[in-house]
Amino acid sequence: MSRISPLMYARRAVLIPLLCAAATSLLAVAVWFAVSPQPPSLSAHVDMPQYTLEELVAVSDLVVQGTVRGVTLRTVDYGTSEVLEDADAGVPLVVRRVRVQTTLHGNSERTILVVVPDGTRLDLHGYSPALRRGQSVLLFLQDVSAPGLAGANVYSPVSWDNGIFDAIGAGAFTPRRPHLFGHAAYSLDDVRALTDGAAPEEPAPTRGRRR
Repeated sequence: MSRISPLMYARRAVLIPLLCAAATSLLAVAVWFAVSPQPPSLSAHVDMPQYTLEELVAVSDLVVQGTVRGVTLRTVDYGTSEVLEDADAGVPLVVRRVRVQTTLHGNSERTILVVVPDGTRLDLHGYSPALRRGQSVLLFLQDVSAPGLAGANVYSPVSWDNGIFDAIGAGAFTPRRPHLFGHAAYSLDDVRALTDGAAPEEPAPTRGRRR
């Protein structure tokens, strides 16, 4: 009967833990790749209109302050595929619920649906219209209600992120495109002062530079 030398026992004692550690590391890497966010597979080249605060109020169907809730729907809009490199791909969209705390312009339900481009599937080249659960936002919205977008009370921010202002505390909201505005932040009263008066004529938007 063959005998295993102490040296072979020592080698096994070293090799087996090393092999187990290597297998564990490979499994961890595989799991990380499986669950980690993948880079967007589509690219948008857009030239969105750009509006000042006064112009935003004029072109908006609804202006509200509220809190972003969960995702209701993920879909693809094939009617606006001209903004993509691949014209047959369509524009990936995500629809979120927004709980409205204050309505500054228009008539709003307590909860509305807001649709934005899905930045996890679409490279937006500098635009940042993403909404995250729990965010407090001031939104300048246009009505885009349609059967394919979960029915009525569906809105989209004006010119993607041009119509999104983020809360920064003390009742102030900062625009995501600050270079278009005269101030770094605005209060709800600043916006209310524009919506309380007679609605101004709809202006011709300042065109943004193509990206």
